[in-house]
Amino acid sequence: MFILIKSSLVLNLKVKVYAVSVEEQSEWSENILVRMLLYITQTIREYASDNNLDLFSQKKVPPPVPELYAIYAGDKRLKNAEISLKDKYFGGKKRALDVRIKIFAEPAERDIADQLPAFCGY
Repeated sequence: MFILIKSSLVLNLKVKVYAVSVEEQSEWSENILVRMLLYITQTIREYASDNNLDLFSQKKVPPPVPELYAIYAGDKRLKNAEISLKDKYFGGKKRALDVRIKIFAEPAERDIADQLPAFCGY
C-alpha cells in the first residue's frame, strides 16, 4: 500500500476516468476544501491538455470523475466523515459549486491501513 501526500492523479479504468486528489494533514484545517478545489481543477486541466481534449468545441467532453480524500493523522479527534464547501463555508446553502472531501482519520489505536476496507466501502 502507498499513500500519496498532497498529490493528484488520473486513473483511466477503461469504463471511467477518475481524477483523484489526496492530501495528508497532521494539523487540521478546513481550508483543505479550497486547496482541493484548486488541485482537482489543475488535474482536470492537465488531463484535457495531455489528451488533446478541446473544451471549447461543441462536442461534449466528459471530465474525469473527481474523488477527493483527506488523510488526517494529527492530535485532534476526527471521525471518518465527509465535509463540503457548502456546509463549512456557505452555511449549508446550495451554490453554483461544491466540493466534497472524504476524511480518512487515523485514531491513535488504529493504523490507517486497518481502516481502508470500511472507508472504501468493502
